[in-house]
Formats: sequence, structure tokens, C-alpha cells
Amino acid sequence: MVVVGGDYRDPKRSGENAAYSSDGGMRWNRPAGPPGGFRSAVGSVDGHRFLTVGTSGSEFSGDTGAHWKTAGAINLNAVGVLDVFSIWGVGPNGTVAKFKNPTEYEIRIRTNTESRAETASVAW
Repeated sequence: MVVVGGDYRDPKRSGENAAYSSDGGMRWNRPAGPPGGFRSAVGSVDGHRFLTVGTSGSEFSGDTGAHWKTAGAINLNAVGVLDVFSIWGVGPNGTVAKFKNPTEYEIRIRTNTESRAETASVAW
């Protein structure tokens, strides 16, 4: 179980913006490597791998939220996960991002004014 948040007025402040529980919420732990700032949403890929998004970027976790790796700096507000190959994020001004898969992601960005792709690799 993973929860995210932070201070939307200070979107790059990290540290106390995420927590994870491995016992159904009885005890909560802070991640050793937290997300990089305010995060507005988190999605579970398979119960152990998670993606979080926010105004200052997004991260992946491959260990139930204990550590987070940067996935990009795109401003996203919500995330939806259908399965490991169908992960979508949305943001302001019509931004739509599709994460390709959990080990390599291609973020396709479409807004009202542009269309582009960012590609990178993230090791889970």
C-alpha cells in the first residue's frame, strides 16, 4: 500500500511526501529514496511496482514504495494503470502521457499546442 502527497505550494519539496505499508496500513514507513516533490497521484502496476505523478515530475518504485527512481519531469496530475503495458498520465493544458512499459518508458505528450515524445529507461 502506497500513499503520496506533499505541499502543492512548494512542489519541489520532498521527504515527507510519501509513505508505504506492508501490513495493510497498520504501520507506515517513509521511503529511503522519496519522490522528488509534491505528488498528486499514485498507481499500482502489480501490487509491488508503483508509478507516482505530480507537478514537478514522476517516479517509479519497484519495491512497494521504499525507493523511487525518476521517470520524467513532466507536469502530470493523475495516473491510471490498466496493466503493465497500459499506464497513462494526464496533466494541464490537455497533456496526455503514455508510459510504454515498466522497464523502458516512452512518454508521449500531447497538449493543445504540441506533440512530442520523451524516451528513457528505468531499471525496476
